[in-house]
Amino acid sequence: MILLLLLLSPGFKGGSFMRLGVNYGTLGDDLPSAARSVALLQSLGAGAVKIYDANSAILRALAGTGLRVSIMVPNEIVPFPGANASLADAWVANNLAPFYLAVRVRCLFVGTVDPFLRLSC
Repeated sequence: MILLLLLLSPGFKGGSFMRLGVNYGTLGDDLPSAARSVALLQSLGAGAVKIYDANSAILRALAGTGLRVSIMVPNEIVPFPGANASLADAWVANNLAPFYLAVRVRCLFVGTVDPFLRLSC
């Protein structure tokens, strides 16, 4: 069914389709290393990846790949950056600045999963 939807999608044209984007999570058992995961993304022809935190091992593995990277800002610091710009500056300096030239960070997403959504479902 998914393949059929992919084949019928507007991005599919004569054997090619828009580049794949992947959500890269780290919760689980027996996960491959960051380097191996990034190699897999590249072998699949991924053009973009979203990671759920500024994991330095993953960012090092993404360095120089050209993959567009979206990074989730963790919920723990979301309430504070608006009230304290220096905390936001420190998070960027500690988590993003070391990878600034090597990783193609496309955007930041603020917050991950809203814990209150689970209560209303």
